[in-house]
Amino acid sequence: MGMKQKNFQRNWDKWFFGISYMRTAGWNKYDQCIETVVCDPMLHLPDPMSDHITPSRFEYDIRRIMKDELKPEFGYKSKEEIS
Repeated sequence: MGMKQKNFQRNWDKWFFGISYMRTAGWNKYDQCIETVVCDPMLHLPDPMSDHITPSRFEYDIRRIMKDELKPEFGYKSKEEIS
């Protein structure tokens, strides 16, 4: 997704929900730039005790993962390895 599409998605979240989150997802070796992902504001759990001065104790981002993505090549263990 290009930067124009990411900015449109961020602005849409900002105007609709009042807040928008973008997180870094890694480093793109080909383009030599940071990969960013726009997070869904309804799935973001910020620390209720933090503000713009004190650092947050935690910050969770719930992600939707499809069943096909839960494979060992992506770092997940199979049922046999867990039990």
